[in-house]
Amino acid sequence: MAKTLNKNEYKDKLGLLQQALASDFRGELLTDPFSRALYATDASIYQQNPVLVALPREPEDLEALVDACRQAEVPLTARGGGTSLAGQTVGFGVAVDTSKYLNKLLRVVPEEGWAEAEPGLVLNDLNDILKSYGLMFAPDPATAEHACVGGVVANNSSGTRSILYGKTVDHVEGVTFICGEGELHQFRTMTGDKLAQVLQSQSRTGELIRGLVSATKSNAELICARYPKILRRVTGYNYDEMLRGLRAVGYDLPDFDGLRAPLAPPVKVFNPAHMLVGSEGSLGLITRVKLRVTQRPKFTGLIVSHYRSLKEALLGNA
Repeated sequence: MAKTLNKNEYKDKLGLLQQALASDFRGELLTDPFSRALYATDASIYQQNPVLVALPREPEDLEALVDACRQAEVPLTARGGGTSLAGQTVGFGVAVDTSKYLNKLLRVVPEEGWAEAEPGLVLNDLNDILKSYGLMFAPDPATAEHACVGGVVANNSSGTRSILYGKTVDHVEGVTFICGEGELHQFRTMTGDKLAQVLQSQSRTGELIRGLVSATKSNAELICARYPKILRRVTGYNYDEMLRGLRAVGYDLPDFDGLRAPLAPPVKVFNPAHMLVGSEGSLGLITRVKLRVTQRPKFTGLIVSHYRSLKEALLGNA
C-alpha cells in the first residue's frame, strides 16, 4: 500500500523541512496543492503527492536538501523529465526537480572523448551541443526529448543503439553524488595503482570503495554464476561491472563472461561510479556526471524489413 501522510503529519513534516532549509536553500520550494499535484505523477500509472517540491538552484542546494530530509526523516526522490514508467520519480516525501536550474553542460573535452554535465540537462539538448563537435552520447532512450542526464544514469538507460554501442553504464566515466549521510563523494576511473592508494585512504570515500571491493571479491563466484549473461540487463546493482573492473586492474578473480555490445568501450580500469548507474537513486543523489562521448557516424540509414509472422521477425533479428 502506498505511504500517505495525514493532515497533522503533513504539517509537522513540512514545518521541519522549511525550518531546516530556511537559511541554506537558495532554490524554490513549492508547497501549494497545484504544484504538489503536478509532481505526484510521472509516465507511469502511479500517483503520490509529495510533501513539497524543491527546485535546487545551485549544487549546494542538493546538500542542504539531503541534510534537511535526514533531520526531518522524510524521503527524497530525484526527478528530471518524469519519463519513468514504473513510478520511480514519485513519492510522498520531497520531490527534487533538477531540470529547471541544474541543467548545464559544464565541460566538453573532444580530444579526450568526455563531457561533464549537471543532472537536469535534457539528453537531446546534450546531443545538440555535442553535434557541433562531431560527437554524441551513444545510448538513445526513446524518451531522450524529455529525459535528463541524471535519470538516464540512474536508470542505466539503453535505447535502440545499445545493441551496438552498449548501455549507459558503458559510457559513464565518473559520478559526483551525495550519500545518505549528507557527504559529497566523487567516484572516477582508477588504475590499479590509484585503487591501491584509495584503499589505504582513511577518508569516507575510501571506506565506501573498500566495502565495494570487498563485497565484489567475496561474491565473485556467485556473480559469475547468477548474474544474467544477456546484453541489456538493466536491473539490479552492477556487481558484474565491478568484477570486470577489478580483473582489468590485475585482481585474480573469475571472469564474468556476459555479453557486451561490439562497440562498447573495453574495460581497462576499475570504475566504482558504475555501481551508481542503474541504482535508481538508492545509493546517492547525483550532482554531476562525467560521460564518455562517441564520434558521430558520418552517415546513417534506415532499413525496413518485412516478415510474415512475429516469430519470423524475432528469429530474423536474433
